[in-house]
Amino acid sequence: MNIATENISDTTKIKFPIPPDKFGQDGNFYRCYDSLAQELDDDMTNGLKEQLNTILVFTGLFAGVNTAFLALTLPLLSSDPTGDTNALLAQSNALLMQLVSGRNDTTSVDPTLPSAAFSPSYSIFTINALFALSLTLAIISSFLTVIGLQWLVYYRERSGGGPDYQRWQQLQRFLGAEQWHLETILEDILPLFLQIGLIIFCVSLVLYLRYLSPALSLVVGLPFCGGLAVFIGTALCTLWDKYCPIHSSLSHLLLRAVHSLLWVIAKWKHAVPSNLPLPEGDRFKRMEKTIQSLQAIALRRAICISDDPATLLYSAANIPSIETTIIKEQLWASPAFRQRFLEIFQNFYDVMSHFSGRVDNPRQFTESARHLYCVAAAHILLSVDSDHMDCSALWEGIAKFDAAKVLMSYPTAENPTSISIRSTLGLFTLRCIHLGRYQEQFDALGDYLISSSEYLAGGSDLASLSFSSWMVCWYTDRKTRNAASLEKIAQAYTGYPVGAMETVEQALTILLQTKSRKLFDCDAVLTNMLQGVERVLTYEQANLDVNAQQGFRLLESCEEALRRPRLLPLASQIREKLRLNVAEIWRREYVARRANN
Repeated sequence: MNIATENISDTTKIKFPIPPDKFGQDGNFYRCYDSLAQELDDDMTNGLKEQLNTILVFTGLFAGVNTAFLALTLPLLSSDPTGDTNALLAQSNALLMQLVSGRNDTTSVDPTLPSAAFSPSYSIFTINALFALSLTLAIISSFLTVIGLQWLVYYRERSGGGPDYQRWQQLQRFLGAEQWHLETILEDILPLFLQIGLIIFCVSLVLYLRYLSPALSLVVGLPFCGGLAVFIGTALCTLWDKYCPIHSSLSHLLLRAVHSLLWVIAKWKHAVPSNLPLPEGDRFKRMEKTIQSLQAIALRRAICISDDPATLLYSAANIPSIETTIIKEQLWASPAFRQRFLEIFQNFYDVMSHFSGRVDNPRQFTESARHLYCVAAAHILLSVDSDHMDCSALWEGIAKFDAAKVLMSYPTAENPTSISIRSTLGLFTLRCIHLGRYQEQFDALGDYLISSSEYLAGGSDLASLSFSSWMVCWYTDRKTRNAASLEKIAQAYTGYPVGAMETVEQALTILLQTKSRKLFDCDAVLTNMLQGVERVLTYEQANLDVNAQQGFRLLESCEEALRRPRLLPLASQIREKLRLNVAEIWRREYVARRANN
């Protein structure tokens, strides 16, 4: 079945996406994905319906021909009634002749009729059995075809609940159809019933003709053997060349059988080669039905299937918005997703060439898009365990990115999100810190930390605050700069609560030092960081990711900063909010402990 790809009209103006704080928050990705999913579902169901309707028509014709031959061969299983009639007439003639001749002797009469001693020959029984089996397979095929059409009706059935509910319901039905091999059943197994029935019919026809005339059966049997050899040979061609255009139900099943056998053998030897064509087992498990899992699956489908550059761009913008570590590792562990993303990443300019005429400033748009893909790659490298995965292509792509453009601002990004700021800093760490040559961007980093802290003050999360704090430490403290490693960068980037609190405390301490004020405006960053801490505690108190002890430690670290003269206008307000948030965290933790006891 041909898989359609999502395509937006070339006249549509593309608005450059900014990585949202929450997956799909900008709506662009969902709009493209819904269109893509609709097109894929239409393509699958329409193709299957067309094939099933063809099977129904052919099955009806085939069953009629088969029934006609059964009408000829079934009488051969019973005795000929004319034989009994002829036997009775012969006995009557013998008695009449005895009476006419006037003889008194007794004529021996055999009371057994031919029908009583009749037994069909083995060849006739075999012919009828094969004809009946062929007709049975045709009837089963037609019956399953009707059921298959009902399956497709259920698959396309939609209910209320809003676009989000319908989107995830459709995706879960797709996962169900994928796990239960709906396409394989309707596209390969169901036609195979009819094909097997047709082969059996041809065999029984040759046997029947041989029963009537051996010479005639030879004339029909030779072309049949030739056709069967072509059918099997074409099926074997797909095992030799996977791009062979001669596909059939038998070829698909043989291919799956060989792949499964190789996979079992490799598993038995406890060594699965990396280039082994495994069966479709790398998909997300059916039991994972959380929204985060479904979002990752939707992202994978969009990346792997779509050829529309806008859909690919919106998908890349949402990669940094995936925060769950397990989901990110599952996403990157998918060979199809990894291969497709690397293909787009390496052939980036070819993909962006399709935006010609759809953007106002193609050059700026291309550079910003390149920056966005590098940000997505950096997010993957800093979020997943790359020790067991080949990420050399990602490193190579990031290394080729111009260091002077790492801290660039997105076009029309009047209000950058905390995710976009954190992922941009993550790209900076990989491009300029881990790969070296950061000195040329040292001053630019200070300006970026000041401007980004203003946005983090208005809306921040623990991970963004933690990584921004780590970057402040790296920028101002030589010891932190020298101790920077990929592992420590990744820990700061993910922002786990315990490590995040320590990083924020360290950043606040460094910003209070006199030597740090020579590098950049520490008071501005400090004010914004304190407001960011207050925002984070307000958000985290509902999730209980920050316990009371950590909250008190953070409040204690902020107390000294709040006493700075330049912060006095805001100090009392921020201090009061911080204390209220910490008190609320303590109260919730106390209630939770009492409930557990």
